[in-house]
Amino acid sequence: MKSKGCVQAEIVRKLSRNHLEWLADLVPADSSDEELLAVRTQARYLARVAQKLQTEGATVPYLTYATYQDYVAAMLDVARNLSDTIRGYQSQIRQRREAEREADNAEKINQNSSRTTAPRRTT
Repeated sequence: MKSKGCVQAEIVRKLSRNHLEWLADLVPADSSDEELLAVRTQARYLARVAQKLQTEGATVPYLTYATYQDYVAAMLDVARNLSDTIRGYQSQIRQRREAEREADNAEKINQNSSRTTAPRRTT
């Protein structure tokens, strides 16, 4: 006979698995949205993992925002710096492309000009 804790753990596992499978089934397998497909895949994976868990969960300590506030601020600073760097690179790429377009246009103008100004031969 199963103990009460074992029965409850089985109920929680089954509920978790069913919920995750239901969530995965909401997303069509042929969806073109990559984020939805990622959610579908993760839900399927977690449903499989949930079935194999020996306990109904893990105890997670409650942490207040003050506990990790500095860590979050540091991560936001890094993200802002990376965004600034990316914007700088994008600007350089745009400027380079514009300079290349101008050079191509100038070359085409020179070619067209040399064709139209070339002396004609009379025979």
